[in-house]
Formats: sequence, C-alpha cells, structure tokens
Amino acid sequence: MVIADPVAAIVTLITDNWVTGNVDDTTPSIDESWDLGKVNLQRGDVVRCYEVSGVHAPGTFGKSLDMGSWRVSIDMSTASSRSRLRKLYGEVIRILRANETSPGTDYALVRAISRNDLTDKQQRWFRYVLDVDLTSFEEVS
Repeated sequence: MVIADPVAAIVTLITDNWVTGNVDDTTPSIDESWDLGKVNLQRGDVVRCYEVSGVHAPGTFGKSLDMGSWRVSIDMSTASSRSRLRKLYGEVIRILRANETSPGTDYALVRAISRNDLTDKQQRWFRYVLDVDLTSFEEVS
C-alpha cells in the first residue's frame, strides 16, 4: 500500500472544505509551497503547506500493521489585517477539527499540534504557521 503525499493530502483537505463565507467571501491561494512560488500578498491571502518531518514505525501493532506519523506546516499569510489572519486561521482549524478522525485521505488522524505567530508588524505582513500531525496505519503484506 502506498500512502499519499502528506502535503498534497493537507492541501486537498483544506481546498475541498474551504467555506468562503467564513473568511470575508474570499478563498486564499492554497497549495504546496514549492508550487505557489512568489505570491504578492497585496493581491490576496496565501496558505502554503510543506512537510517538516516524518516517522515510519514498522511493526508498531504486531507484524501486520505499521504506523506512520508526518508533521506538515500550514503557513497562512495576509497583508490585510490581524483580524483577517484570525479568520484564515479559524477556517483552517474548523476544517481540521471537522475532519480529525475521518479526513477523507489515506490518513487515519489529522490533528493540529502547535502554532507560531511570525507576524512582521513593520512590513504589515500577518502570518501564522500551524503544525499538523498526520497519522497513518499501513497494512503490511
């Protein structure tokens, strides 16, 4: 069994469940960080996703089931305002909580772990980086 890329899984989860009404009737550019390239924040908000780490634990549950755990960062940025950043963050958290145990991906569990505020007040660039843990259980053949 091949487990889907964790970054692509998070991008799909967020994109497929985004409700524009929760964020001032807008949808940010959402993609894997290497696919988005440079984006001008004056033209819209950005949600970049990238993998930070991963662990594969063979034989976690006997000889027939392995466990995998991946850490993906969801990097949310806006030039609008801190309140807009909070709305972006709130929508991402809503999606993760609603899909925590059945995310519709190859992963059994998707859970928010920690958040860093990387806002640059002098540049008027509002930014949160949310770390998410994805867990998979893989049948060994």
